[in-house]
Amino acid sequence: MLWKNEGFFLAELLLALLTWLIAASFLLPLAMFILGENERIAEEHEAVRLVYEEMLWMKSKGTERDNYRVSLNGVEYKLSVKPGPGISKEVCAQYVGQGKNKREICRPVE
Repeated sequence: MLWKNEGFFLAELLLALLTWLIAASFLLPLAMFILGENERIAEEHEAVRLVYEEMLWMKSKGTERDNYRVSLNGVEYKLSVKPGPGISKEVCAQYVGQGKNKREICRPVE
C-alpha cells in the first residue's frame, strides 16, 4: 500500500523551500535597491524641473527672486541664484533626499 504513494518526500519539500529561500535572498535586496534609486531619480527630476521653472520666471520677469523654499512630496527644495563663472549666473536647487544625502543641482542662466 505504501509503495503507491504519489506525494512528495521530505527531501523534495526541503529542496523546494531552500530554492525559494535562495531566490528571495537575492531578489529582495535587488528590489529594495531599485525602489531607492526610483525615489532618488524622482527627487532629482523635481529639482531640475524647479530650476528650469525658476529660469523661465527670471527670463519672463527680467529680475531674480530672493532665495525661497518649496516642499514637494516630503522633500524641501531651496532655490537660489548664485554667481556663476564669468558674468553669468546659476540657478541652484539644494535638497536633502530620502537617503539623508544633501544634493545640489545647478544650471547656468542663458
